[in-house]
Amino acid sequence: MRKLILLIFLFAFTNVFCQTENLNIHEISEKLCGNWILKEMKSEGEIMGIDLRLEIHFFKDQSLEMVTNGNKEKVTWKVINDGTDFIIVTKNNEKSKLISIDNKAFVISKDYQLELNSEEQESIIYYFEKKE
Repeated sequence: MRKLILLIFLFAFTNVFCQTENLNIHEISEKLCGNWILKEMKSEGEIMGIDLRLEIHFFKDQSLEMVTNGNKEKVTWKVINDGTDFIIVTKNNEKSKLISIDNKAFVISKDYQLELNSEEQESIIYYFEKKE
């Protein structure tokens, strides 16, 4: 019985997000278009308790509007394939690895340097939901 419950959970969880390997750049770009709200951020598997209100609107003309704690910024964006992963690149050359996407949610990962003079990086995972 326990194995059956685990199998059902794994099957349900893997279908929550459409993995990107079955999609092409055009399909991913179409799925990104719309309004998204940041729901959660994680670092090393732990939920980050940062008070960040982030909303992103991806437009079909490859521009996006980002509202962070009330501050608006508009830049261009595109999706590229670096050979193994899909990457969202903005005009200011910020790159985010697309982990998964479907019609209701997407997940990205960004690497940040821990210190200015250090090679050590920390990866932060962002979970977005479609704004209704």
